Amino acid sequence: MIMKKIAIISLAVLLPLACTKEVQEPVQGEETRKEADIRQVTVTAGQEVVNTRTFFNKSNGQITWNTSESPMAIFDGSGKQTFSHAGTTDDGLHASFSGSADVNAATWTAVHPAANAAWDGGKVYVSVPCVQQARLNGGLLSDMNTTAALVTHDGDGNLDNFVMKNVGGLLKLTVTESNIKSITVSSINKEPLTGKAELSFDAAGNPVVTPDTCQYETFVTLIPHKTKMEGSFPAGDYFVSIFPVAMEGGLIIDMEKTDGTVASVRSSSVASVSRSADLEFAGFDTVARWYEPELSTLTLNFQAGTWPFKEAITSASADGAVWAGEGEHVMTYTDDYSILFYLHCSNWATAKSSGNGMRFGMGAGDYLLLPAIQGKNLKKVVVRHSKADASQPAIMTRGGSTVVDGGAVKGNAEENGVDTWDLSGTAHNMQYRYQLTKGSLAYIGTLELTYAEKPSNKLVIDMKFYDEANDKALNPLVPVASTPALNTSGTQQDFTSSSGTYTINDTDYQIEISGGKVKILKGVDKRGLGLNGAKVKLPSIDGYYLTGIKAALGGQAANNTDSDPAVDARNMHLSTTVNKADKVWTHAFAACTMSTLPSFEEDLTVTVPNQDYYLMMEWGWCYLQYLTLVYTQVPSAPSSAPAGAPALLLDGGETVL
Repeated sequence: MIMKKIAIISLAVLLPLACTKEVQEPVQGEETRKEADIRQVTVTAGQEVVNTRTFFNKSNGQITWNTSESPMAIFDGSGKQTFSHAGTTDDGLHASFSGSADVNAATWTAVHPAANAAWDGGKVYVSVPCVQQARLNGGLLSDMNTTAALVTHDGDGNLDNFVMKNVGGLLKLTVTESNIKSITVSSINKEPLTGKAELSFDAAGNPVVTPDTCQYETFVTLIPHKTKMEGSFPAGDYFVSIFPVAMEGGLIIDMEKTDGTVASVRSSSVASVSRSADLEFAGFDTVARWYEPELSTLTLNFQAGTWPFKEAITSASADGAVWAGEGEHVMTYTDDYSILFYLHCSNWATAKSSGNGMRFGMGAGDYLLLPAIQGKNLKKVVVRHSKADASQPAIMTRGGSTVVDGGAVKGNAEENGVDTWDLSGTAHNMQYRYQLTKGSLAYIGTLELTYAEKPSNKLVIDMKFYDEANDKALNPLVPVASTPALNTSGTQQDFTSSSGTYTINDTDYQIEISGGKVKILKGVDKRGLGLNGAKVKLPSIDGYYLTGIKAALGGQAANNTDSDPAVDARNMHLSTTVNKADKVWTHAFAACTMSTLPSFEEDLTVTVPNQDYYLMMEWGWCYLQYLTLVYTQVPSAPSSAPAGAPALLLDGGETVL
């Protein structure tokens, strides 16, 4: 068993281009096997003594077969033969399977369950499901883990018992929070975790998998058992099966609760999962910050020949496009090359004036790969059909192996009919397919894609003191109580105040001015908020701390008669008191002319929560055209991991999506 400590940081990478459609598994007929010696045989299989296969009890390490097992696949060199379960020993350690196979092949390949195996182009392929149902009390359901073995016999179908070996490894997820309805683990660098893979064996007879380029997935989603759990996970240990993999960039764990709140934690550590070993995560849900996601919708309108795409690889007209014949097309959403659509179809086009919208596809399996948008996950898909069709679409995973939870196949569409999918368990930065499941054209009038992301944890306070376009002084500061107002009606010296408290733009945020002088001007060479020896106490906002400052000089002429007067060098300080000696940050404005007034934008790394800060200029009058303060929400303290569990290491403080 592998024990691993996890570090939390932030990173994401988009997936590569879509691939061609899956080659369909050929049907094995007697005409393809007439030279074979087909005999009825029974095979008896045991299990590798590790934490996998049909069911294992983590508390005592016992691995057993079910009393009612799924079929096993036997590959005899001519194709996939399905062997039915024939019995399980009382102790559950061995199971027998019966079927017909070609005994002329001295070596067979056995794969269990048969549903997770395929014969394609003379090669054996296995699959690890990307969506897996959880089992109560630990372990895996019978069809969630894939095992394989090389089987030899004496030429008459007589063979010794053999041991099925695990294709993949495990992630152990210890759930402590209540009402979690989905957990999705994805690799940050997009290494394959689940999906389809070619099967081979090493010299020791251990299974080796090579993920299929077009049909692997970079995530695995765990959902509650559909009949034995009431829509969420009871507290306990759960397991998912994945390919053996080293996730070099770490991983992301996305979670969703029944009330719609979500959370994500990330690991920057290399997360290695070996075949027949497990990687344990305890307390991962207790360090998460739960929040209600912010939703945004991308609407594509194809009606009346409108065309919101630009072809990213080959040329296409601006108002529409026509392709005939099979092919792939990479499309950008207008000019935003970060929003890419991949289309794979046997025949599709857009009508430029017919009003039929986007005429898409021709055969079952044609698809539109929807964008992966940085920091977001796809939550809802709405399609309005511009014409009746029988395409029966579904929302599927990137590789097309699985229907997404909530993305079930829809029936025949009516004109102006609407298909809506509310998705669950989707991962951040992940592509999903709009795929046709029936050989019929789809007519898409509008396509709405709703994405979820974490609401901004930043608060921005803007103070603008001069309108350059209209040569007009602005005053965002409103006096509190007996504080004198800062008048902006004059040309030069409008008003001077030595102290006072002001609200900002009629908000609850306040600044306090003490010492020195302050005025707001719109003069030729003095424009904006003037400070002379004054200290400005910045807003103190509960739950936030100062993390950024933006400012632009408004001028201070050394010689008012010059046509292009000079502005003296100035230093702006941030201090914890009204004393410059306690400064924690300084920005230096260089000397310049009025026509090249400097501005800056800087992130602060020296501030802490629950600390007052004062802004001050080093000496003399200095004018600011604007001052912007950026505050960031203070993360709440995480709860502790369960006693005895390997804690997650927080790398420089937790970062969540």
